[in-house]
Amino acid sequence: MSASSFVDLGIAVATGISLPVASVSAMLNALAFSREQESEADVLGARLLADAALDPHAAYSVWRGLMDEEEAAAVKRDEPGLFQNPSGAGAACR
Repeated sequence: MSASSFVDLGIAVATGISLPVASVSAMLNALAFSREQESEADVLGARLLADAALDPHAAYSVWRGLMDEEEAAAVKRDEPGLFQNPSGAGAACR
């Protein structure tokens, strides 16, 4: 069995999805966009908003809100709290 076959098998066992490594690599490459492509998409989005008679400047507040929510979620994940699993010798007895 080749090394890529072992990797394919490992991915299939870990994720429940059986895809060849080459396919996974191609999908990941398709998802990677350059800064230029991202900028073009931003400009196109603003034009589409304007063409739809919507204020393209309002997109800023939407993006700001999404970034604030993402930051708050990251902080919440880092806080010790109610949903953490107990640890230590007595954890199974609690």
